Amino acid sequence: QRQLRKFAPMDGKNRPGITKTKDTEMIIAITGSRGKGKSFILEKIAKSLRSKTTSLGGVISRSIVRGENHHGYELLCVGSGRLLPLATPCQNTGTSSSGSTIRFGAYRFFTESLQLGNRTISEDLEKNCLFIDEVGRWEMEGGGWSRNLDAIRNRKLPTLIGIRRGLVQLVSYKWKLDISYIFDLDTMSFQYVTNEILKKLDETPITKN
Repeated sequence: QRQLRKFAPMDGKNRPGITKTKDTEMIIAITGSRGKGKSFILEKIAKSLRSKTTSLGGVISRSIVRGENHHGYELLCVGSGRLLPLATPCQNTGTSSSGSTIRFGAYRFFTESLQLGNRTISEDLEKNCLFIDEVGRWEMEGGGWSRNLDAIRNRKLPTLIGIRRGLVQLVSYKWKLDISYIFDLDTMSFQYVTNEILKKLDETPITKN
């Protein structure tokens, strides 16, 4: 049975070590509890990479927060910069479909946005750096971005995935993904994670084209 190695112990500088499992390609997982900033870090990294490559793709699910209240998610298409509503909260939990929306858990997702997101990921598989956010319980049940997760296994360029805490090993096993690095925002600082990922990406053949 495939097993994903855990974090290395704290090093001498009191920074968490990072697990590396292979060198042939780079899949980077950012994990953490809800609201820890997975999507925010991914978007910050994408902005930093624009000076090095125009070949960015995939999607990021932005949280919509006003004051202390969470109002859902919006979909950012990384390559084009297109932004549109992705999900809004609903009172009842569960799974259902009404044509224009699909309810999963505590949110109602817009079908058009889901279709665009999946199409974007599929069309961007050859981009120099691919973003997929977020992978969670819905993907484990066959929804969300699940249909594209098999395809990233064959990529030879960096892929960054936001994964809900507690699901990294399950995602790795289900889609046979050899995840190179795992960054946990519940145990690592925001700045440390951002800097380390950018450093790792600098070691890859991401070029301006």
